[in-house]
Amino acid sequence: TKHDLEELVDAINAGRPQCPVGLNTLVIPRKAAADSTQQQPYVYLKCGHVQGLHDWGQEKDKATRRCPMCLVAGSV
Repeated sequence: TKHDLEELVDAINAGRPQCPVGLNTLVIPRKAAADSTQQQPYVYLKCGHVQGLHDWGQEKDKATRRCPMCLVAGSV
């Protein structure tokens, strides 16, 4: 249910997960917010690693990024 999902999101946020690159705390929002892109978690779809928004590993003029954890290139 929606309530169960909100409880899971709260539990994840209570653990204060950090971006391994920027070392900032990631926050999974309950609703979309345009002002919190630095704290928004981003998932590398090919490898599944989760990080904050950063420019490391972004290839020029491409939509792909290279994961800093495993160096696999793919979309975010």
